[in-house]
Amino acid sequence: MRKFWLLLTLALILSLPFSGSVQADPGSETGQTQTLSAFVENWTESEVQDQADTTPLPSADPEKKAYLTFDDGPDPVWSPQVLAVLRKYQAHATFYMIGRNSSTFQDTVLAIASDGNTLANHSYNHYDLTTLNFQGFSLEVGDTEQSIRNALKDHPELASQVTKCLRPPYGKSNETVYAYATRMGYSISMWNLDTRDWAGLAPEAILANFSDKLQPDRVILFHDGGEDRQNTIEALDLVLHELIMQGYEILPYCTETGQAIIGG
Repeated sequence: MRKFWLLLTLALILSLPFSGSVQADPGSETGQTQTLSAFVENWTESEVQDQADTTPLPSADPEKKAYLTFDDGPDPVWSPQVLAVLRKYQAHATFYMIGRNSSTFQDTVLAIASDGNTLANHSYNHYDLTTLNFQGFSLEVGDTEQSIRNALKDHPELASQVTKCLRPPYGKSNETVYAYATRMGYSISMWNLDTRDWAGLAPEAILANFSDKLQPDRVILFHDGGEDRQNTIEALDLVLHELIMQGYEILPYCTETGQAIIGG
């Protein structure tokens, strides 16, 4: 309706006769019309988009929880696109960060935390942690945590979103890794639903793979760094839509109070 009245006003203005002796240039008038029309279109479209981002979503089934996680970021290209999709569905996730990335892309770390997501540890260099002694392990994990905290140093209100959760690279773990993690106050974070977005699958194939395995208490693995993640971005939109339609509550896996307790 608002767009209708704007366009009607525009039409009335353009229909008014010119006074005086100056002849209007027809090309100029056409350009003015196109400019004003584009302004109306952009204004009303942006208003609709703002409304869509804040529209309440259907109530979730309390028995259906899904935990969303992302590995291998932060990435200045792909992480912001992940955040845009999360905002669209009013969802949050835990981001398991590689220390060398969080040290380099501090603005991206800040953007992820500012959107209400939680930040966790994926080692500094993405090494196989089962091959390291405690000194090497503690450097990989400790330096990563420090790099994340450094990115948030001017925003103490976000410090609580840095968690003591560690996801071993490649999912490789053993009793020694668990013991080292416990010694440093960390919980080991694994997953039980791999979307296989790392395998180069098309978005529709990722959705099909996900849908076949979906059930309550799934810890969902996606990636927001490491390589081209365009298929991940498109698949994430499909997956979140499916979760919402099935009545799932979408949550971070790890928070300040620790990892979620899941049924298996």
